[in-house]
Amino acid sequence: HLVAPPVRELMARLRDEYDLVVLDSPPVLPVADAFLLSELADCAVMVTRWESTPPTVVANALKGLAAAGVPVVGMLLTRVHLRKYAASGSGAQAYLYGKFGGYYAGRGRAGAV
Repeated sequence: HLVAPPVRELMARLRDEYDLVVLDSPPVLPVADAFLLSELADCAVMVTRWESTPPTVVANALKGLAAAGVPVVGMLLTRVHLRKYAASGSGAQAYLYGKFGGYYAGRGRAGAV
């Protein structure tokens, strides 16, 4: 176990007191801290920046988490440009943009979330 005992004790106290404890870690591949923290996690959600994080980096991070025994239960894309996203596909993406695009357009940064 590479995580320091005080951190393990803190996590044990937090688990006793709260239903959900979220660990926001640095990126998985460039910083070893994320893999150290994964030792304390029940599961992970992979967060990537749309059109910025290369697919090979995501694949390698997922492989690393799997090797560490951390199940990835979800994926989250940040900074999605809705107009570009809708234009890149058809069907569901275009429908969703048509239905909800106006909601985001009125939030200060048209087409971006």
